[in-house]
Amino acid sequence: MISRASFLAVLVVAGLSTPSAVALAAADCMVRIAEWPVRISHGNKLLIDGAINGQRVDVALDTGSMLTLIMRSEAQRLGLKPSSTRGRISGAGGESTVEQVLVDEVRIGEATRKDWNMLVAGEQDMKGEFSMLLGDDFLQHVDIEFDLPDNAIRLYRSSSCGNASLAYWAANDVGEAAIEPFNETKPRIFVSVQINGEPVRALLDSGAANSLLNKSIAARLGMEPGEPGVVAAGRVRGVGKSELNAWVAPFQSFVIGSEKLKEIAILFADLPADLPMLLGADFLRSHRVLVAHSQRKIYFSYAGGPVFQLGNYDAAMWMNPRNAEALLSRGDAAYRTRDYDSAISAYDAALRSNPQLAEALVGRGNAWRAKGDLDRAVADYDVAVRIDPKNASAYANRGAARYQSKDYERALRDLDRAIEIDPRFAQAYVVRGNLKRSMGKGESVVADYVHAIEIDPRLAAAYNGLAWELAASERPNVRDGRRAVESALKACELTGWKNPDYIDTLAAAYARAGDFDAAVKWQRKALDTGIEGYEEATQRLHQYEQGKAFPP
Repeated sequence: MISRASFLAVLVVAGLSTPSAVALAAADCMVRIAEWPVRISHGNKLLIDGAINGQRVDVALDTGSMLTLIMRSEAQRLGLKPSSTRGRISGAGGESTVEQVLVDEVRIGEATRKDWNMLVAGEQDMKGEFSMLLGDDFLQHVDIEFDLPDNAIRLYRSSSCGNASLAYWAANDVGEAAIEPFNETKPRIFVSVQINGEPVRALLDSGAANSLLNKSIAARLGMEPGEPGVVAAGRVRGVGKSELNAWVAPFQSFVIGSEKLKEIAILFADLPADLPMLLGADFLRSHRVLVAHSQRKIYFSYAGGPVFQLGNYDAAMWMNPRNAEALLSRGDAAYRTRDYDSAISAYDAALRSNPQLAEALVGRGNAWRAKGDLDRAVADYDVAVRIDPKNASAYANRGAARYQSKDYERALRDLDRAIEIDPRFAQAYVVRGNLKRSMGKGESVVADYVHAIEIDPRLAAAYNGLAWELAASERPNVRDGRRAVESALKACELTGWKNPDYIDTLAAAYARAGDFDAAVKWQRKALDTGIEGYEEATQRLHQYEQGKAFPP
């Protein structure tokens, strides 16, 4: 890595020749010094008008880049000949050689600078998408507002603002997040977020088309390629030659400041170790954001649309509208957000492109099952297992659908087959345990739940199923109140105490253990939380109030 001081031309707004128009923002301590119309490219880049030596170019605003530079493929197109090599930089996709070139004149918006020794880097052919990156070495000297719903970027000079809110556009519902202390050698905008309750450092990167989580962080949170719910999502590129494989995975929650998202899908890829997460252009498009370098914080308010666009699917289909894998990924993403109609539409398109794509049939079957159409779901699973007789997910989901239809014997055969194909299919053991309970096969129900927990110690459904069997089994020799309470507590902890069915199980476990005060307390909590089967849950409450477990 080369020394920033050795080549970086000092560039601040005061160093540019700008028109004299200056406007005050709502906060008296803020002075607007520029407003740039912004366009968003097919690749989700934020572009403003510029020119290099009189030739019009698109300038991409990239808070994730520490350096302002000209892309190498564009330097060649513009006839610029670098005079020297200055080292290397690294980023997503590997390293790039950095060269230097003297540019007679650069225009950014309405501002100009002459005789600028600029850097040239980047190994990808940009194919005219943009020519120049305006990096954080420039942007750190101003407060910058991203008002993408109004297609505007605004720059401010702020002074003596103290702790006053600079989010002048709204009085309420404005989030704040502190920017990490400034690093002179690596000027970047890092904030702290939480994913599934775990703190993660996130780089605000307007140059990233989509927000990305580091693959190592996703793995730490239990999401790796090959795990249930994780699907391939194409490839992403950065400054280096290599493109990176990307995946998408479901996460329970994402928190930044006071804003919390639940059941959210996020892309992840094998990013450099110093980039735990990128908050990309999708985040900026869905919010109004002010990066207040003057206060070392960002302000943001939700403006609408998806916070995390899974746009790699859209980009893949833009290049090839019949890309079956991309359509499959789009369907999976829609399914995770419970947009079942959109999911079915995407799976339909994937199957038109590739009728032998078993995973699309499984996905469409899951969507039909979520909508309550079990016949269509089973029909899709039937075709999937004919295409791929070793597709454990097809068998397991068909078993679950047949279980819902009370077709117990065939459901059991399907689940047995799924587990035979994939002995570590934890969810299949849970569904089979539930099924066996309904069939009165109590002797092996506990074993299925225990096996699921051994495979996946964070599978809440397995703990809940085990707790209910230990608390409420029809077989007195299976009942164990103490173990039931332990397992039910674990299920509630894993789901943040927000699943009323699991709280209902905890009440039954306490009753079986003889602690009826706790049973009454938690059964009332389950009722207050909105449990389904309200009448039956109320009857259980009356039993606990009378000092009776369920069943007696």
